Amino acid sequence: MYLDSLLPEPQQYSSCVMCNRRPANLCNRCRSCYYCSKECQESDWPSHKLLCQKFANQPPRPSPSHKRAILFPADQDKPQMIWVPCERIHDPDDGMTYDRGDLGPLLGLDNPPKGTRHVEHNPIRARQLGSGIALWARKKAGYAIALQHRDMFLTDGSPLNRSILASVGTSGTVPYEWCGPVIAMRMIWSELYEDITLADFRHALDYFISYGTTATKQSNES
Repeated sequence: MYLDSLLPEPQQYSSCVMCNRRPANLCNRCRSCYYCSKECQESDWPSHKLLCQKFANQPPRPSPSHKRAILFPADQDKPQMIWVPCERIHDPDDGMTYDRGDLGPLLGLDNPPKGTRHVEHNPIRARQLGSGIALWARKKAGYAIALQHRDMFLTDGSPLNRSILASVGTSGTVPYEWCGPVIAMRMIWSELYEDITLADFRHALDYFISYGTTATKQSNES
């Protein structure tokens, strides 16, 4: 098993993705995920290794409007790092500004209706990512992981998502049948996108493991 060394990181507010302890150090290869010890890094490695090298070697950003995202293909065993073009839209009626991600054919050539699940809490790690991501929410803080999917994936004939099952690996089981492709994007409180990290990858996998339990929390589905 190959594990990258950990680089000391001066940021005081970085915490381990696995146990929330501080201080934590960056993975030397991807520089996108923090671990407090080799033990925590080894615990995450079966999943983290699927994207660590891909993250480090992802092609340059095509344009300033593109945001880094993670694609979970339905018909493949490994997730992918991708760039998603995002259009910034200002609504003069309510004065709000938000981003619209162009998912193009990623969800299917049939242009299906899109569903989104906002992940703001990781019950497995007792980690609150943010709150009030929706435009109408009163309290806004932090960020959420927006899981974009085919809205009717349970009834439209979409195949079981192999890459989600493979990504979870030895971390647990997936009690819910996630079908069709899923795109994970990072969204801040004003519904603007920013680049996803591999710490977010861990939180997304924990969501897949815990979804359907009483501990699962999310701001809204649309």
